[in-house]
Amino acid sequence: GADQEESAAGAATVRPLCIGDSLGLSMSDCTAWVDIYDALDGAHWLGGTPAARLDPCGATWTDWTKSIVCTQTRDMKHISEIYLMGQLMPGTTERIDVTGVLPASISQLQHLVALSIVNSGLVGQLPPSLGDIKSLKMVWLDHNSQLGGAIPITFAQLNLTVLEIHYSNFSGTLPPLNYAAIPDCTMYNDNWSGAGPP
Repeated sequence: GADQEESAAGAATVRPLCIGDSLGLSMSDCTAWVDIYDALDGAHWLGGTPAARLDPCGATWTDWTKSIVCTQTRDMKHISEIYLMGQLMPGTTERIDVTGVLPASISQLQHLVALSIVNSGLVGQLPPSLGDIKSLKMVWLDHNSQLGGAIPITFAQLNLTVLEIHYSNFSGTLPPLNYAAIPDCTMYNDNWSGAGPP
């Protein structure tokens, strides 16, 4: 399903409409999820189902490596947790699912508490907008060898309880966070310049 709205230029913009157990999911969460699903090649995730694109809250997976948690307050649902673990082609180090660039629209998930994309084929850098999700407390982005660059300065706005980014390809200057106060902070095997976390 889809919903249309007028853009600033007057042309109709088609926005996805979530279905199934995701009826009642906020329009911004539905749109952000579809962006993430498409950007990370969700149609080819192992253990998944094409229905997950428009029904993240009701998606069933054939294994434990992927899960979406939605929460509801009154009549409105929101995506609160995303867990996506990539898979390797048997006998190789080639990633065969959860591949692509994390889209900036992830920041529309304003109730997201936990983001785990581990052992995946994520490429490029993290979008700065990720640090704009004030509810985000737990971030696992470890074992993503093609994900790198600087951690966005916007991470300084977050009050994290988990930050695991080890065995990825991050580099540069770290944002000003109290790393010693993060109960689960694992950041080794990256390429930090200047002083690393305590």
